[in-house]
Amino acid sequence: MDSSWRFHLGDIPFPKPRTHEENYFFGFSKTGCFIGAAKPDYDDSSWRVVDLPHDWAVECGFSPDENPNRGYLPAGIGWYRKNFQLEKDDASRKIYLEFDGIFRDATVYLNGHRIGYEPSGYTTVRYDITDQAICGGNNVLAVRADANVNEGWWYEGAGIYRHVWLLKTSDIQIRPWGVFVSNKVKTRKGNAIGAAAISVSTSLSNHSGSGASCELVSEITDSSGSVVASSRCSVKISISEDSNVVQKLRIDIPELWSIERPYLYTLRSKLFSNGSIVDDVETPFGVRTAVFDPKKGFLLNGVPVKLQGTSNHQDHAGVGVAVPDRLHDFRINRLKEMGSNAWRCAHNPPAPEFLDACDRLGMIVMDETRCMNSTPEGLHQLETMLLRDRNHPSVVIWSLGNEEHPHQGTENGKRIIRTMKRMVKKLDPTRPITVAMHCAWGGPVTPLLDVQGINYYPDTYDDFHKKFPGLPVVATETSPSFCTRGIYANDPERCYFSSYDIKKVPKEWIHCLTMEEAWRAVAERDFVAGLFPWTGFDYRGEPVPFAWPCVSTNMGLLDTCGFRKDHSYYLQSWWTEKPVLHIFPHWNWPDKLGQ
Repeated sequence: MDSSWRFHLGDIPFPKPRTHEENYFFGFSKTGCFIGAAKPDYDDSSWRVVDLPHDWAVECGFSPDENPNRGYLPAGIGWYRKNFQLEKDDASRKIYLEFDGIFRDATVYLNGHRIGYEPSGYTTVRYDITDQAICGGNNVLAVRADANVNEGWWYEGAGIYRHVWLLKTSDIQIRPWGVFVSNKVKTRKGNAIGAAAISVSTSLSNHSGSGASCELVSEITDSSGSVVASSRCSVKISISEDSNVVQKLRIDIPELWSIERPYLYTLRSKLFSNGSIVDDVETPFGVRTAVFDPKKGFLLNGVPVKLQGTSNHQDHAGVGVAVPDRLHDFRINRLKEMGSNAWRCAHNPPAPEFLDACDRLGMIVMDETRCMNSTPEGLHQLETMLLRDRNHPSVVIWSLGNEEHPHQGTENGKRIIRTMKRMVKKLDPTRPITVAMHCAWGGPVTPLLDVQGINYYPDTYDDFHKKFPGLPVVATETSPSFCTRGIYANDPERCYFSSYDIKKVPKEWIHCLTMEEAWRAVAERDFVAGLFPWTGFDYRGEPVPFAWPCVSTNMGLLDTCGFRKDHSYYLQSWWTEKPVLHIFPHWNWPDKLGQ
């Protein structure tokens, strides 16, 4: 549903009713009576036509009066509208709209009905529009996005910046995100790979008004399309509650998913009722083992692998957060060129297409919810991330928060993580949890974690390991690069950092080491699973320690466009087996002899 939307920058307030009759039939008074830009016959002919993904903030001009964390770009409010047709026979189907991401505070209207509201800009939402949709005619969709309030302290964009989908299903269906594939790989003598036991959990729903007797067929195909395992079972689906079916399958000689060879299988789930197929869902997945060990670090398929990662926000160069799918591949491949094998999603769930790319290209992922939050709203965000992302072989760990300094060291924080962990283990018992903490490790939260995340302060690694020898450790965030591509002297007036790997930030930033120091601290300790330097790419906003006219960071190993900085070659010399020769642009400065 990406093409041909109408867009208006700025709010369009609802008209005030002038009479009793207008008040009686406006807004919430009666169903389907929202007016203004939400009204189906509203004249939007003067609005601009845009295709999604779309970020209106990145199109605006910079101003020193705007928020520096937003990159000195405005936010504001915007409206989107779209007309679309449905066929007459769609009246026999369930119909949904799915928004992968709207930043933010988004209200959605269909044919004058207010069908939903989502405050977070990072949560994928799905709305059932079966009853409000017009089958055999035109439908008018309107979306109001209010980006005035930040969720983070970085550039977050504005608008419908991810894909929108129209889903049609039978009344008897496999629930969206209702398929979960997990595996256990057996080993033979000599650590040879044995058979893979595949567990498939499928959630089924029945909206037909009467009970249904169905047959569920689950088939696994390899990359060539050949069926390598299948299971068939009968199931009765009541109308009062969903049915969950668990099937056990086996792949005798599995191809394992790895960083070097990211092999993918496809699970095809087919649901039959009265002999006819009523739903058909394909789920790509990988067979692999991923273990965080308190002594050996991270093991992928039984082999120790140091996580050579980066932390990254989602914006890129001129497109802001409206990243086209092809750019996900580009960004991942640029990091893999320097030997990086892991990506921490900072600090929010990514676009689904990003995880698809990580699956295809072989990039390990730490998937992170927006914040440490166990309120109904926070758990809703967490649940959405878990259900949506749990089949991706690239995702090996869930992060439940980042530097939550008000509560990461308190009893309140302990209770919050306990509630969040309970949801994780219910929906995905196969992956560990962590919290990226910059203090209070060893406090009340630590015993609840499967892996302790430590941001900065590598001088604490050994002491923590002695106190908690049974708890794995990962350096969830390490020193920023603090360098500007092609610059070899600090220049505060122009907001430039030297590209030499020396300390060049204020003394009070004692946690910011050189890249060499940060890597050595992890490389020399097998028990530290790996590290995620801040950041892989420069990003808009958060220009610390500079201010206007600096509109982006200098912290990336690559710049905003993806051109490599000198630090990336230093890491490449450690992170890859191939010879690395990188010559700096100059080493002779005649006017600086002796300096």
